[in-house]
Amino acid sequence: MQKNKQFSPYHSLQGGVFAGIFSVIISTPADVLKTQMQEGKKERIIPIIKKIYKTSGISGFWRGSLARMLRVAPGQGVMFFTYEGVSNFIDKLKYSIK
Repeated sequence: MQKNKQFSPYHSLQGGVFAGIFSVIISTPADVLKTQMQEGKKERIIPIIKKIYKTSGISGFWRGSLARMLRVAPGQGVMFFTYEGVSNFIDKLKYSIK
């Protein structure tokens, strides 16, 4: 295994997009519950879970996830791309100064 292996910014872009997709898949159920709790009714979490499951089934917990993916995944990709590009630039600058 190589040490100090640098990734290209394009590999980081892909990794960021996949990280964004994964984070949406994992966090959407909690976001759906939070949104339901914030609608003003003073319900507890268990009745809300039961209501979502009864009205929409298991897929109800991922309601709106496609829209979130379209917003989050590109942003994560750009963030990873930028970080890797700047990091590679700084490394090249450090070695050219020596």
